Amino acid sequence: MSSGEVVVDAVKLRAARENAKWSQMDVANAFGIRQPTVSHWESGHRSPGLRVFELAGMFGVDVWGLVVVPEAVWDGPPERVPRAEVVV
Repeated sequence: MSSGEVVVDAVKLRAARENAKWSQMDVANAFGIRQPTVSHWESGHRSPGLRVFELAGMFGVDVWGLVVVPEAVWDGPPERVPRAEVVV
């Protein structure tokens, strides 16, 4: 993983989508992609990459609730590593 890669928490992505009452097909249609791609995001087989910013907006959550910041790429003190939480 490169230091610029966005790592999305697949479980929290699915929870955020479900809490916002979006179906996988709704998300796929919004992006002009196929539903299996959304399923792959939520199973962790693929990442939505920078689309995570749009997904957070669609679902009404803070983007930090959907991403994981590996400590290996965090330059700040260990106690300040951003923790991912879904904000609903």
